[in-house]
Amino acid sequence: MKTKFSRPFATLALLVLGSTLLASSAFARNKTRTGSGPNGGFSQQINSANGVSQRNSTWTNAAGQTGSNSATVTATGSGSANVTGTYTRTNGNTGTYSGTTAKTADGRASSGTVTGANGQTSTVQSSTTHTDNSLTHTASVTGPNGQTASSTTTATKDGDTTTITRTTSP
Repeated sequence: MKTKFSRPFATLALLVLGSTLLASSAFARNKTRTGSGPNGGFSQQINSANGVSQRNSTWTNAAGQTGSNSATVTATGSGSANVTGTYTRTNGNTGTYSGTTAKTADGRASSGTVTGANGQTSTVQSSTTHTDNSLTHTASVTGPNGQTASSTTTATKDGDTTTITRTTSP
């Protein structure tokens, strides 16, 4: 069954990416990234210092519509962080998100909420586990109506071959 994952899963990705922004308190880092392709382009500015990272991103799709995201990731110690942010979709709708991410013995666990332009809130949960030759990422979103969608993606490496499997359920 094909399931369309919209705003909550996109935000989940931001939470996971946000967890990689944990800044070292010993130094400041600033980075700008840009890219383009047949489906549009993006620009991203990341500023990190003293355990706080600010990420501002904009993108343009193939139709010329733009969207943006602004996130703040605050390290709370031991590989954990709080993530807050706002987004604007290409249709002009805006929303907010917040969550936490924490390092686990074999990966990372994240959870948070997303509030859309209509004021309705969805809950997001995810975890990533690592072994010597595989990675598994599970995610679920519970919408304001109580319905849940979930996915599990596993990547396994065997020699020079990597196999990726994904299952979803509405």
